[in-house]
Amino acid sequence: MEYDRDEHTETVYDRQHSELLLLHYDAAGRLVRVVPRTHLDSLNVTYDVDTGHWTSWTRGQLTVTRQFDESADRRRLVQRRVGSTTRYRYAYRNTTKARLLLLCSS
Repeated sequence: MEYDRDEHTETVYDRQHSELLLLHYDAAGRLVRVVPRTHLDSLNVTYDVDTGHWTSWTRGQLTVTRQFDESADRRRLVQRRVGSTTRYRYAYRNTTKARLLLLCSS
């Protein structure tokens, strides 16, 4: 591995010293992009500015997003979407543990 402090990138090498991955970090040190050096699609990650929680990631055609309850004292996860067809909703009833509801659309 090799880290570039000026570019906020890290390069991962295999045993033959060929580049496998290029990792990009933001100013806070959070991973924001993974670029494989092969035919695979890159991975992009988006974070919430206030909390630092990741809110979405995209790899090729697949996108996963997370939505948080902003009115609560603790920002709790209320929904997660995988692609455009699957939604996971989380409900909280007098507890901090979530109850998962799977909502599929066709």
